[in-house]
Amino acid sequence: MNENRKLRKKRTRQGRKSVKLADVARLAGVSTGSVSRALNEPHKVSPELRAAVLKAVAELDWVPHGAGRALASLRTRTIGAIIPTLANPNFAHEMNAVQRRLMEAGYILLIGCSEYDPEQAFVQTRTMIERGIDGLILVGENYPDQLWRLLTKQHIPYVITYGFKSTSEHPCVGFDNYRAFVRLTNFVLDQGHRRIAMIAQKTENNDRAEARLRGTLDTLQAKGVKIQEGHLVEKEWSVAEGRVGLREVLGVAPTPTAVICANDFLAVGAVLECHAVGLDVPKDISVVGCDDAEISTHLSPALTTMRVPTEKLGHLTADHLLAKVNGRPTPHSVELDVELIIRASAGPPPRP
Repeated sequence: MNENRKLRKKRTRQGRKSVKLADVARLAGVSTGSVSRALNEPHKVSPELRAAVLKAVAELDWVPHGAGRALASLRTRTIGAIIPTLANPNFAHEMNAVQRRLMEAGYILLIGCSEYDPEQAFVQTRTMIERGIDGLILVGENYPDQLWRLLTKQHIPYVITYGFKSTSEHPCVGFDNYRAFVRLTNFVLDQGHRRIAMIAQKTENNDRAEARLRGTLDTLQAKGVKIQEGHLVEKEWSVAEGRVGLREVLGVAPTPTAVICANDFLAVGAVLECHAVGLDVPKDISVVGCDDAEISTHLSPALTTMRVPTEKLGHLTADHLLAKVNGRPTPHSVELDVELIIRASAGPPPRP
């Protein structure tokens, strides 16, 4: 007890910089090795031991010296992530789940936004490696060859997320965008629709959007259905662009009885534009989307969509990369299922 008082007085007299790892260990009643494990590898110690260490850290206002610790361990306990944009809630929700999982393991997350520019993604990757990241998360595979060579040469573990291809050479944790749209398109066909339009997301530098478009086109072709000229448009992801896309496909006769949208934001825009021009959804026209964004359930009518489990995706992505970073065995890739959520925005085509 007297020792604890001395440590607290030492902190008060000389400030935080005088407190050392050994001081924290004495106050917590554990070894210095236990303190390090509690802070850096919490899964290796008991909850009681970690609580005692955290209490001592808080009482002494101790902050480990990051640069020194990194030099000693050759680790910065930092994970990088290059995503297209934080404006899209789907990526934001996934990265939030990734960050929670990393924090539980004693890591921090460094995020860069490429704005769908592969060269910018390469520059950000190189900068993150210069900052000493231990691993990297990438969305999709549309990157220059030099990025892959850099990761290999620098021995940086990485994982692809939000996409999955069984034939890919890259480790990935995600879902098959192509198969998701095969299923979504078959649902629309099963409702009896044959005049089908698609508002696709721009496919340039976006393998997920390209896979969704191919999934729809291949499924329609297999069933002998062709999208007529003018009923396939590509737009940036946004509600406003969905409205523009809907106006464009309605301008080509005969008008479609169903519109497949590459994501929920385009679909929400399409539904709103239907309301604006006096079309009843789904009596006059059906609209479907993908991702199951939060707004999908609050739209009137609620949106039929493919549900992507973004939180689970984030957790599994973080777990997969942490296993690779720490040399633990892990499968090459992990595929998640996406679920068709049938709501009120889709139904059979109107009677002639």
